Amino acid sequence: KYFPQLAGCRVDRPLSNSSDMGKLFNPWVDSLIKSDAFESISFEYDSRHYQCTVKILPLVRNKRLYLFRIEDDTQLQQYIESLGKSYSQLQKTVAENANFMHSMQEQMIVNMAKMVESRDNNTGGHIKRTSQVVQLLVEEMRQDKDLNLSSDFFDALVSAAPMHDLGKIAVDDQILRKPGRFTDEEFAMMKKHAKEGAVIVENLLAQIETPFFVKIAKNVAFFHHERWDGRGYPLGLVGADIPLEARIMAVADVFDALVSRRCYKERLSFANAYDIVVSGMGSQFDPSLLKYFVASFKKMKEYYCSVEH
Repeated sequence: KYFPQLAGCRVDRPLSNSSDMGKLFNPWVDSLIKSDAFESISFEYDSRHYQCTVKILPLVRNKRLYLFRIEDDTQLQQYIESLGKSYSQLQKTVAENANFMHSMQEQMIVNMAKMVESRDNNTGGHIKRTSQVVQLLVEEMRQDKDLNLSSDFFDALVSAAPMHDLGKIAVDDQILRKPGRFTDEEFAMMKKHAKEGAVIVENLLAQIETPFFVKIAKNVAFFHHERWDGRGYPLGLVGADIPLEARIMAVADVFDALVSRRCYKERLSFANAYDIVVSGMGSQFDPSLLKYFVASFKKMKEYYCSVEH
C-alpha cells in the first residue's frame, strides 16, 4: 500500500541503487554493514513519516539478510511538529514580551533620570550626551580583543550610563539649582549623590534586572567620581580598585562638563578639553583608557557639533 515497488523485489536479489527503493534503503544498509544490532531510523517518503527498524541476519559466504520493519509514524510526527510550532511561537511571544518589558523598564529609568536632571540648572542634556560618549568609547573598546571583556559587559555599561546621576534626586533643590560654585559644605552635600544613586539603582533594578546588570549600574552610580590617583569620592579608591565601568563613565562625565556651557562657566573648546582629559590620564583617569579616548575623539566632536550643549 505504501511502498508498492517493493512488491517487485526478491529476497535473494539486492536492491538496485538506481531504483527508488534502492535509493531509499541502500544508504542505510551501507551504514550498517559492520553492525549486527537493531537500528531504528526515521524517514519521510511520499509526504508521509515512517519509523523503520532494521535487523541484520548473517548468512553463509559473508552474505547478509536485512529485515526491515516499517511503521507509519505520520500522525505522531504531525502532532510533534504541531507541538514544536506551538512551542516556537510561545518562545517567540515570551521573548517579545520580555524585550518589550525590558525596553519599557529601561525607558522609565531614563525618564526618571531626565526628571532628576530637569531639577539641575547646570546639566541640561548631560544624560544624553554622556551616554553617547560612553557609547563611542565602548565602540572602540569592543574592537580590542586583548581586553577580554564580554559583549554583556559593554551592553550593560551603555544601558547603565543614563543612571549615573540618579542620586541627585536626594540633593536639596537649593544646592542642586544654585547658579554658581558650591561652598565646601554645599559640595559635601552634593557628593552624597553618588552613594544615594547606588541605593536608588539597586532599589529600582533588583527585582527586574539580572544581578550582573545591577552590579554594573550600581558601580557606575557609586564610583564615577572616583579618581585614578585616589583623590576622588565617595571612598577615595585608587587605580584598578575602581570598577572599570566607573572609570569609563568618569571620562565621559568630565569631558561633557568641559565642553558644555554651565551657568557658572562657558564651554571650553574641544582642543582644550582634549588636552585636559589627555593630561589627566594617570592622575584623574585610568591611563589605559587614553587610546580609546583618542580614537573616539573625532566622533565625539562630530556628535557635540550636531547637538545643543
